[in-house]
Amino acid sequence: VANFSMWIGGKEMVGEVLEKKRARQIYNSYKQQRRDPGLLEQTDYKTFEMRIFPIAAGASQKVQVAYYQELDVDADWATWVYPLATVTRRDIDQRTRGKFALTLDVKSAVPIVELQSPSHRDDFAVAQFAPTYVQASLETAEGDLARDVVLAYRTSRPHTGVDVITSRADGEDGFFALTLTAGEELAAAANGGMDYVFVLDVSGSMARDGKLSLSQESIDAFVDTLGSEDRFEVMAFNVRPTRLFGQLRQVDDAARGDASAFLTSQQPRGGTVLNTAITAAYEYADPDRTLNVVILSDGMTEQTERTALLELIRQGPAGARVFAIGVGNEVDRPLLRQVAQDAGGLAAFLSQGDDFERQAKAFRRKLLHPVATNLAIEFADDRIYDVEPGTLPNLYHGVPVRMYGRYRGDGPIEATVSADIQGRSFTRKIEVELPRKDGGNPEIERTWAWHRVQ
Repeated sequence: VANFSMWIGGKEMVGEVLEKKRARQIYNSYKQQRRDPGLLEQTDYKTFEMRIFPIAAGASQKVQVAYYQELDVDADWATWVYPLATVTRRDIDQRTRGKFALTLDVKSAVPIVELQSPSHRDDFAVAQFAPTYVQASLETAEGDLARDVVLAYRTSRPHTGVDVITSRADGEDGFFALTLTAGEELAAAANGGMDYVFVLDVSGSMARDGKLSLSQESIDAFVDTLGSEDRFEVMAFNVRPTRLFGQLRQVDDAARGDASAFLTSQQPRGGTVLNTAITAAYEYADPDRTLNVVILSDGMTEQTERTALLELIRQGPAGARVFAIGVGNEVDRPLLRQVAQDAGGLAAFLSQGDDFERQAKAFRRKLLHPVATNLAIEFADDRIYDVEPGTLPNLYHGVPVRMYGRYRGDGPIEATVSADIQGRSFTRKIEVELPRKDGGNPEIERTWAWHRVQ
């Protein structure tokens, strides 16, 4: 969250970021003085609470919350989700009484060639004012607040090189965001088939908001993309795993049909224990083939097992990668991201309104191309500091790696990108320009700070 403001007497009053305990003290003192305070605070990884005092019966209070969000990017496609399908009171109408309207300004440093909404295909009006600027607007008499708004746009950039954007106030050290996207070195498809174990969460928490049906349809779409040289297994788990085949099955129409029937038969019940499911999936590791463990879950695993789960992931068999796909808007994103990164895989997140087929093809495309491991970006001098993350994740074809940091001074600086690709060392030198002043990207400072405290 970047900004919180409320209107008092027709005038906008902008909030200030403070330590949580101090903010509550000020809020309570203002209440006692019968002034008009407002408080917005984060209570866990996915929830913010807002308090405003007073609001008279039948009155309204205008507030504004601004937030920054890193978009999920796959090859040319960037996806934005406005999460409306959340667990709220079941006894209220989830449609707006008045009009529901959204206006989105989509701006990109490279040309935008296509924009679509998988969730509201026929509801958006789209106008392109420039190659790098598109506006999309939606307005309906009754808005469905139980359905996410999903918008995806495609750019025409080549999949190569480094993009850097900066933010710097005059006289202060600057902030930068560096995006590295795989180039031709990862363009050739890997040879031979691979092994897949799809691990479906069927715990009780998956019953809400259609999360189980979304996961079932997604695995069906993933299995449809597999090739004849691939092998796969499907497992369902809550407190224990249930296997479909009991072995890796060669992909054919009969196996796909069995998988679809197995998925459809699953019912949500019980708690969530990922450890035993991951242990069972690792049993399928073959030293001569790559094993891809694909978990679809809301991440609501038991709190007591998290430390053991992460240790299990780090000690996985050679050649095994874990891909964690979070389902729904309650998903524990920090946990699933850490699980995937520690196991050399990726984390992705599915909304009820997204395009399953497009997501499945994008996922398959990532796995068909070689991965760059031991990735590092080193700068030539000490003008760059406080870089996040400290250790870069693996680089997959079409999926950018992002780095944030601070810089002092200005002018060009040389950086060296190095990685291992299929047993070969790869090195490339790049030059980055550090400006003396740049006020065009204030969100970079907030995003850097967010990564810094994680």
